[in-house]
Parts: sequence; C-alpha cells; structure tokens
Amino acid sequence: MMPERFHAVARLAALLLLALGVWRIAVVVAASPMLGYANQFDMGRTSACFGLWPDLPEPARYEAHPQAPIARYTQCTSAAAV
Repeated sequence: MMPERFHAVARLAALLLLALGVWRIAVVVAASPMLGYANQFDMGRTSACFGLWPDLPEPARYEAHPQAPIARYTQCTSAAAV
C-alpha cells in the first residue's frame, strides 16, 4: 500500500512541476521586450536606432542624463537626431 501512495504523490508532484514549467515558458514567450531602460548614456544606441528620444525640449533632448532613467520618450524626426 505504501509504494502505491508514494507513486501517486510522485506522479502528482511531477505533474505540478510540469505545469509550472509550461506556465513559465508561456510567460517568457508572451512577454513583450523593452526597448531599453537605463540612463541616457546607455540609451544612445536605442535612441539612434529606434528614433526614441527623451521627451524634453530640443537642446536638452540630445544631452546625456546620468541622474536617472527618463520616464517619457518621444519619436524624433528632426535632422539633429540623426
């Protein structure tokens, strides 16, 4: 009787781990990637490639902002951004 109970518990644990693994794979696959989240020193390439610049007035938009990540970005199409 004891081995039957052990096998049932082991089977249940295996199914729970399998379900947890499938859920984790689904979460990773369904996640939408971020373009970037860093201070502007690290965002230079992202800004140039995707055209996303800090939502600041024109001269300050292209300067480095080491104090913290900037929460709002905008698409910039001006010639100075390229």
